[in-house]
Amino acid sequence: MNRLSVCIITLNEEENLPRALASLQEIADEIVVVDSGSTDRTPEIAREYGACWFERAWSNYADQQNYAIFSGACTGATRRNFSVRYTNPCVMPARSAG
Repeated sequence: MNRLSVCIITLNEEENLPRALASLQEIADEIVVVDSGSTDRTPEIAREYGACWFERAWSNYADQQNYAIFSGACTGATRRNFSVRYTNPCVMPARSAG
């Protein structure tokens, strides 16, 4: 069976991270946060949600992503590159039919 590993690259994302992690908890087998040196509560929030947290100095986006994928941080066997924002349909506002 395939596993879904999600990597989130962060820098000072304490405002957005809780919402992102909460939306992923139901569907992701593993959440990995690669942080570029946050000075806010980003590391604590990631750990509170059970994410694997790693700190790595920023060089560029591809390097951060590759670190998560190839360093063993993500243990999922299937590796695909997607940029997706998951929205739980149960909490979306209702749309008018007309």
